[in-house]
Amino acid sequence: METNTFIRTSRAAKTEVDVGVPTLASPDISMIIHAMTLVMAHQIEEDSQKPAESDTNFDFSVFVEKKPKNVQNNGLNEYLKHDSEQGFNPQEITLFLKKLYRSANIGSECIILSFVYLNRFLTMTSCPLLPCNWKKLLVSATLIAQKVWNDVHLDNAGFSAVMGTYDVQELNELEEEFIHRIQFKVIVKMKVYIKFYFELSKLFPCRYETKIPRVREQTLEEIERRSYNFMNTMMKSHTIIL
Repeated sequence: METNTFIRTSRAAKTEVDVGVPTLASPDISMIIHAMTLVMAHQIEEDSQKPAESDTNFDFSVFVEKKPKNVQNNGLNEYLKHDSEQGFNPQEITLFLKKLYRSANIGSECIILSFVYLNRFLTMTSCPLLPCNWKKLLVSATLIAQKVWNDVHLDNAGFSAVMGTYDVQELNELEEEFIHRIQFKVIVKMKVYIKFYFELSKLFPCRYETKIPRVREQTLEEIERRSYNFMNTMMKSHTIIL
């Protein structure tokens, strides 16, 4: 079972964030995006207030959206100072997740998988989630998740084309760094997926409480099987970029 999860639903539920009203065609997707926005916004707020002593044990600048000119090194303090000056709007997370859903054919299972991988990365690296790095971390996690789950997934060139945000070389670097940092641990067991799904469901809007869909056992088995297959494929081909 995943440990040290950064999901803190009790506190995230109290976070006052205007993420807008879920309006996507599928309530399932809308609710998950709503919940993920709340949790990520809460974590960004919390990590942004951490002292410099909590600096991560590796250079996470590869995941920084745009390295500010006034940041001379990769110390956490300088990034925090820059972020506090720039400000952060949590609705950016909602809009970005919607773009992923619409442009890259990302379904609810894939979004939850990306959340599992994001959590795994933050836990294993002690990397803070900040306004300057959340987007590239989420892209990296989603890039891997859609390769694990989708029958016909986008390769990095296709992902770059539909998102129009990062070029292929940049996606290659992000994916390679991300997957090395989680030590190739892409397997998601059924009980782990269930845990993350129901933790997120605690943050679904109250008006959707009666609409929370049950996760089919067949889906859970398929997620575990495909994640095993993906890892085996990587190991046999000795490559990360698929």
